[in-house]
Amino acid sequence: MQKSQSEGEAFQKGYLVGKAEVYCEQVRTGAKLAGAFGFDRRYVGLVRRTVRTEGCKVVIDQAYSPDRATAYVYKYAFVKKLMKTFFSRSGKPVAGSAIWVSGKLFGYSDFEIARYLEERGYVSNPFK
Repeated sequence: MQKSQSEGEAFQKGYLVGKAEVYCEQVRTGAKLAGAFGFDRRYVGLVRRTVRTEGCKVVIDQAYSPDRATAYVYKYAFVKKLMKTFFSRSGKPVAGSAIWVSGKLFGYSDFEIARYLEERGYVSNPFK
């Protein structure tokens, strides 16, 4: 039983390293200004090391769950400022414009952002 647990752990670590590398490549090559992915909090150190090795920077949010974290990968300092502005915890509802900007920041298409806004009731019939 112990061997399969360590094999599972190795798979999980390898998958997470691969995910971090892909997001870093997208950011480094300019496909996205930033990338975000969730992961098990046990691997915060692994994520930090991987992102740094790949030549990117990372902000890790551990505030919303005792077990999960989100890594926000970026390259340029101004992107960190944008993220802090849009992800501040003010307690106020998020404006549709902030959702659009965040969507663009993370490389989503206009279509996907509009669809998301419609699903959440921010806009109706965005495709007309």
